[in-house]
Amino acid sequence: MKETFEILSILAITGPIFSIIGIGYLAVRFHQFPKEGIRPLGQFVLGYALPAMIFRAIAAKHLNEIIDLHYLLAYGAGSVLAFGLVFLVSKNRRLGLESSAISALGSSSSNSAFIGFPIVVSYLGSKAMIGVALSMIIENVLMLPLMLVIAECARNKEIYPVSVIMKCGRELSKNMLVIAVILGFLATLFQIKIPESIGNVIDMFAYASGAVALFAIGGVLVGLELRGKICDISYIVFGKLILHPLMVTLLIFLIPSFDRTLQTVAILLAAMPMMSVYPILGQRYNLEGVCAASLLLATSCSFITVSALIWFIHSL
Repeated sequence: MKETFEILSILAITGPIFSIIGIGYLAVRFHQFPKEGIRPLGQFVLGYALPAMIFRAIAAKHLNEIIDLHYLLAYGAGSVLAFGLVFLVSKNRRLGLESSAISALGSSSSNSAFIGFPIVVSYLGSKAMIGVALSMIIENVLMLPLMLVIAECARNKEIYPVSVIMKCGRELSKNMLVIAVILGFLATLFQIKIPESIGNVIDMFAYASGAVALFAIGGVLVGLELRGKICDISYIVFGKLILHPLMVTLLIFLIPSFDRTLQTVAILLAAMPMMSVYPILGQRYNLEGVCAASLLLATSCSFITVSALIWFIHSL
């Protein structure tokens, strides 16, 4: 009876999240919502709603609650390990540097923004948002530039890694998620009190982020196909849903202990499927088919794997 209750409690966390993804998929699949409207929804979440939530979460904390070097080390090093292992597997399959780098990114960068944050916040409360913000820093400042440096240098031998990194830096300076993190840190550092009227506006944007993000993910999956690609994507999906959280867990055991809640956040975020823009990143290297199929399979399977992981953590 107790075990059944625990399973139902866990499904009460993951069920609604993936149900909204399913509703988004069905709405677009049966033309109740236009496919071309999904991209603006994603832009709204990434440009306004999620930055508002991240800013609010960081600005409400003390500085010593936000900066957790142990978390950054565990999540960052675990992600790099997952990237390296899948990169080696890809090379052993005689894939080029570009394809290997894209495959490795798919196995080491999570959808922390759209799927990760509603799950970890539902399970662990508002404190989990700090982990989400720190993981996004790793994904945007470390993992994505790492892939771009390898792929771009392989594509054009005349391009130097420094120039790719500088280009990434320019793009990051315009990224609203990164800007929200910086502004949140500044508000905390200088103890800036947000006026109630502005705080209410921020809260209204923040509250819209969860359902809209998940609905958009469902819409993105419409039209993606697995046909003929299982052999090419199975190791990418395994790397994302199994290897990545295992590597982060390994690093958590190896480094000095830190906050238990943040440890759980790191493992759960690593277990999420890859970022929703993964097929778009693959287009530049003519790998959008493999990337899209990987996204579809990983997102579909993650309902089972993430629910099982939460049950395992909860049982401990």
